[in-house]
Amino acid sequence: MNIKEFFDRINFKTRLLVSFFIIAVPILIIISIVSYTFLSLSAQSEVEKSLMTTMERIKNEVERVTGETENLSRNIIYNDDVQRLLAESSQGEKFPTTSDVAYFINSFIVNREFIESVVITGENETLFSTERAFTNVSSFDEIQKKWWYEELDEDSAPFNWYPYAVNQKKTDIDAGSDLMLTRSILSLSDYKTTIGRMMIYIKNSYLMNIWNELQWGETTNVWVVDGRDQLMLRNTSSKDYSSMMDELLESSGTRIIKYNGEKFIIGNIGFDNSDWKFLIATPLSEVDDTLDIVKLQIVLVAGIVLLIILIISFYVAGTTAKPIVTLSETMDSYYGKETQDNKQETFDYEARKDEVGDIYRSYQKMRERIETLIKEIYLKDLEKKDAELALLETQINPHFLYNTLDSINWMALANEQEEISEMITALSDTFRLSLTKNNSSFVSMEQEIQYIESYMIIQKFRYGNKLAYRYDIDENVKKLQVLRFVLQPIIENGLKHGIDTLEENGSIELKAHIVRGRLEITVTNDGANIDLSNMKKLLEFDVNNTEYLSFKGEGYGIQNINRRIKIVHGEEFGIRYEVVGGAKTVCIISLPALEYIA
Repeated sequence: MNIKEFFDRINFKTRLLVSFFIIAVPILIIISIVSYTFLSLSAQSEVEKSLMTTMERIKNEVERVTGETENLSRNIIYNDDVQRLLAESSQGEKFPTTSDVAYFINSFIVNREFIESVVITGENETLFSTERAFTNVSSFDEIQKKWWYEELDEDSAPFNWYPYAVNQKKTDIDAGSDLMLTRSILSLSDYKTTIGRMMIYIKNSYLMNIWNELQWGETTNVWVVDGRDQLMLRNTSSKDYSSMMDELLESSGTRIIKYNGEKFIIGNIGFDNSDWKFLIATPLSEVDDTLDIVKLQIVLVAGIVLLIILIISFYVAGTTAKPIVTLSETMDSYYGKETQDNKQETFDYEARKDEVGDIYRSYQKMRERIETLIKEIYLKDLEKKDAELALLETQINPHFLYNTLDSINWMALANEQEEISEMITALSDTFRLSLTKNNSSFVSMEQEIQYIESYMIIQKFRYGNKLAYRYDIDENVKKLQVLRFVLQPIIENGLKHGIDTLEENGSIELKAHIVRGRLEITVTNDGANIDLSNMKKLLEFDVNNTEYLSFKGEGYGIQNINRRIKIVHGEEFGIRYEVVGGAKTVCIISLPALEYIA
């Protein structure tokens, strides 16, 4: 099923609702995507700013440690007590005095908790150490075994920083950085002769505290490299991201990259007072929970907006479609389709200036025109029948007919055939009442009863003792007018569908009374062989919604009488049927109580 077929099968309200969603949902999706994109960029920008702030804070702390250590080293090498200690050692003094040097150095480092130890060596021995003697740090033999010792004479820089300073091999990298500053001590007498060396070790625990203050992701990697991109410091982490070092070194500032299918936020900033660089790498998912919050917020907002759109769409679709649906039901009700009652009264279509109002006005004009044409056709049909009846009457010579029936009546009396005489007399009266020369559609109630009495005499000969009939006619109704032949089809219908169906005797009773200012005629016959719902449907007739008369054999005469009454007297008059006691059928004819004028 394609889209067109789908839309053709659904009702107008659902079609509007689906149309709203087809328009609204893509727009909502686009807005959500754009909003998410902008918010993500904004969130990432905030993350980068936060990272830069954190890096500056950590870098400043590391830079403070290295800066103060370098200042301390300068103070030590130019101190007179240190110069004297080294001079005595170079002159062969076996046990030079170190108390003054110890006091000087300890006074400096007492408030610098980041310094682990200070070691001063001469040409071939350790002269001073804040560490106890003969340790890996203070023993001159152990110092000579360190990987960096051979580089001291090759480097012309006034001082150098070495990582992993306690290791004998540079490749023996463990969890601690063991950062150390070393400096050659020159004689102040010529500023050329090297008389000793000084090593200042930084506490690993202090550096670890700096990394712990980072609070930036669970697996964050931090590196400090020198101007030759040699690793000086690093933190300990459950994951190692050293493989992205090349990417880090080539970058500057902070940015977000994708590495091995995962997004990372990385940073690279330089130290202010050296060529060192501070590097950092963290999975973006560990530090940017804002994106998850943004996603959740957008989903919630989109869901709420979608719900609001759904509610508004239902309301708009309903209010938009309701006048059209009601108008459609109004049109359907015109040809008898069952619809909800009185919906058309809800809307003032005449006041509408849109297409719905135009359709309604066109429909009303068409309906009025159809009703006018139907009335015209129906009235012309009645006129045609009246004309045919009038023609028939003109073709019949009443005097010849009456004389012939009178002769037959005398012959019957001469032969003592009273029943035949009675029947001929009734037939003669029937013809006399039927062939009246009056062109009026009305007769008096008295004439109509006379016609029925003659008709019933004839029917009595047909049914014999099986048929009994009674009359209950008020005197004051005999001078009222009724439509011609209004009773005979009803009585005939009672005989056919009532008396004929009985196995035993039956009766017909005719009553005429004034009830609540109206002439009410009832025809009651034995037998309840009638479908009231079907009869009610046959008798349904709206003068303002005229339809063609059903010419089916069933109920044609009754339909015709009912419609004639309603057309001539109005909708409040007509015929209705009831069943009394489950054994008698009652036909009630309601007419206006109008005096007959001949």
